[in-house]
Amino acid sequence: MTSLRTILKANGILTSEQQARYATYDTANPGCSPEHPIIIDEPDNYVHMEYELLELLLRPSPYRFVDYELEQQRLIHQNGRALDMLRVRVFTHPLPKKGADGRWELPEPVFLGTEEYWFDISVGYEKMKRRFEEG
Repeated sequence: MTSLRTILKANGILTSEQQARYATYDTANPGCSPEHPIIIDEPDNYVHMEYELLELLLRPSPYRFVDYELEQQRLIHQNGRALDMLRVRVFTHPLPKKGADGRWELPEPVFLGTEEYWFDISVGYEKMKRRFEEG
């Protein structure tokens, strides 16, 4: 398992090495499978951190020029852990071309597939659960 702190630099931006690692969706990458989730060990704002990290992993970069939309989010309890899965539909945008009339045309986005990103949110989830139980 990989901690969020090892994925992000102190300023919250992925290094170029980390960006290159995620250039191709691969279940061997931390966060790309339930067996190797990204651990968010922050007790507060963990959902916000999930979305920020997803944005960093999928933002356009020299390594991967894609756009995405959230398809599904699901909380799963597995082996005593609270895992949050975010499934996204991934698209790429072809470069504009000049049409026969000489005007620039923006082609439709191309659907590349779906990807799942897994986060272990046990620390924050347990804190939230305790708050509700205590009233």
